Amino acid sequence: MDVSDLFEMRTHGDTLFHLQVYDVVLTRGPYQQTVNLHWHAETEFVLVTEGTVRFRVGQQTFDAAVPSRPCQR
Repeated sequence: MDVSDLFEMRTHGDTLFHLQVYDVVLTRGPYQQTVNLHWHAETEFVLVTEGTVRFRVGQQTFDAAVPSRPCQR
């Protein structure tokens, strides 16, 4: 597969403000949902509120999890 095939054509935000918020809930278990492999020029922020998520950037894989004890302020 050519990496250019994974380029996401969706516009995020508009020409003046390149920001879009998506509320995505991924389920656990045998019918677990995934986000398709894709790339785009915009920066992407992900907020994990429960469980663990795995990211793949290039050839590297990163796991992120919600801390068992929230940060104290």
